[in-house]
Amino acid sequence: MLRSDSLLITPEILSLIARIDEFKGAWRALGRLAPERLSALRRVSDELRARIASAAQQRGKTAHAFMVEALELQTDLAQRRSALVADALLAREEVARDGLVLDADEVFDYLKARADGRPARKPTSRSDLSAI
Repeated sequence: MLRSDSLLITPEILSLIARIDEFKGAWRALGRLAPERLSALRRVSDELRARIASAAQQRGKTAHAFMVEALELQTDLAQRRSALVADALLAREEVARDGLVLDADEVFDYLKARADGRPARKPTSRSDLSAI
């Protein structure tokens, strides 16, 4: 069992975790692109096509690879946004049901202290719903 009081999360580790999470999302999105949607990309305006070509060249990619990456990123963003809204609605229901909340400032102070390698007291839950 992992003990959270002995866990040291450095900014570098946090950054690596975020990059892995982004890669996983992009990888999943790649498998969900329908071929007929990709063929629609051929019907973009000349101005947009030129902008895509320029941006792709600057990144050392083909225009197609650039557009696929853009679609992956936007798909991932939309999925993350939907998941965030779903999580927020669920959390709202839990607070309404249980009445327990954490003070955001206490949580952020705790996480910052842990990321900096300093000891920190865990935030305590309370039933003061005026905090949300």
